[in-house]
Amino acid sequence: MMTWYVVGIWLGIAQLALACMPPTARPPTPTATATVAPKASPTPPPTVALIRFENDDLTFTYPANFQTLAEIFPGYRFGGRYRDMGVNEVIALGDPLTAGPGTKYDIAVTLARKPLSPGATLESAARESYAAPTTQVRDFVFSACEGMADCYDARYARTWGTPWWWTHDVWSAHGGYAYVLSYGSASSSMFAHYDVMFASIVASLRFK
Repeated sequence: MMTWYVVGIWLGIAQLALACMPPTARPPTPTATATVAPKASPTPPPTVALIRFENDDLTFTYPANFQTLAEIFPGYRFGGRYRDMGVNEVIALGDPLTAGPGTKYDIAVTLARKPLSPGATLESAARESYAAPTTQVRDFVFSACEGMADCYDARYARTWGTPWWWTHDVWSAHGGYAYVLSYGSASSSMFAHYDVMFASIVASLRFK
């Protein structure tokens, strides 16, 4: 009993001494420190290898998984008519990774052009290319490109060697020619998925 009494006296003396000490002399009171986990670095987007196409008039880049039609079909020659649009191919590309049953590719990108007639505008030349289709066309939408001067955009589906071929065309003019970059797919879902890829090709197009 005496032991507990003595301990109590000493505890009381210690508390009184601590209270009488100036704040700067008091031992520091432990405080809880919140630990913040470091933020994870954002994962960089995958790098897509690109191939540059260039001729005397222009240049653009496209994903390295694409091949020219001359590579896919040995002996293929560029310069012929592109569909029934009154334009001639400059280059045509296909993605063999998207090949389906009985096809070499289901995603294609073509650059074609035609001379601008005297007095014609880019808009009138582009519209003229859709005036007399030889196959069925549906869901046709034609408009000025958003945020781009002297540029026109056409989206539609048409029958062309397949039940439907979904297409996105972008028109621009240079050196007396109307140029069209045309992207298409035999699959509507694949067409929507690859439209971002096509936008990057359009953005890379530069005239000399």
